[in-house]
Amino acid sequence: SLELLSRVNPTSHFPWYFLGIVDLEEHREADAARKFDRALTLKPDFEPAYSDLAVAQLNLTNAPAALATLQKGRTRFPDSFRIVYLTGVVQARIPDMDAAIAAFEEAEKVAARSSPESLDHRFYFQIGATLERGGRSEAAVPYLEKSISLKPDFDEALNHLGYMWAEQGVHLERAREMIEKAVDAEPENPAYLDSLGWVLFKLGKPAEALPPMEKAVRLIPEPDATLYDHLGDVLSALGRQAEAQAAWKKSLEIEKSEAVRKKLDAQ
Repeated sequence: SLELLSRVNPTSHFPWYFLGIVDLEEHREADAARKFDRALTLKPDFEPAYSDLAVAQLNLTNAPAALATLQKGRTRFPDSFRIVYLTGVVQARIPDMDAAIAAFEEAEKVAARSSPESLDHRFYFQIGATLERGGRSEAAVPYLEKSISLKPDFDEALNHLGYMWAEQGVHLERAREMIEKAVDAEPENPAYLDSLGWVLFKLGKPAEALPPMEKAVRLIPEPDATLYDHLGDVLSALGRQAEAQAAWKKSLEIEKSEAVRKKLDAQ
């Protein structure tokens, strides 16, 4: 076994690295981090261990440690696409969004030189989603649009951009078209159904918004505060105030929100 091999040949980095991979896959991040660190101690020029150690550290919510690991890796491997890309992910988590964008742009250049196949729809989606979660929705748009241009039926990007625009109240007809494509791809996906209900609500169509919203509530595995908040807004627009209040109260039970509280107080 790998554990036996690590004892028989304790100076080899390979058993430590692959044991770390097993731990990472089993969500034992602390154990994985220790083993990746051991592999790097034995072989500091082993490129994969830098990115995998950073992933383990990021999963442990230790973004500064992950960034330090990646910076060490970039010193040795400045043209490593994965190390540069993960640097952007970590910078966004810190958050330092300017540094994240710079890293993502550098990753795109590195991939163009060494691994153009990496520049696929998922690459651009992950960048766009990371930027949007970090509060840089304007910067996220071109990445999400690039993802969709590379794969027009990519439902994750269609829903993400469509919902983002629905939240902002912009490009609503286009947002509706994108979300409808996502729902066509996964008609039982509660997140997509919520997005569809929300964009219909923003378009001033609460009666059309209610069925997908109610279906989303039925299908979602765990109660979601945002979904119940949306449901309350739709019901209120339909004049069903008692049901709207019940939905908003359910939202507050799941997650405290001053905005939702104000809706209840205004009734």
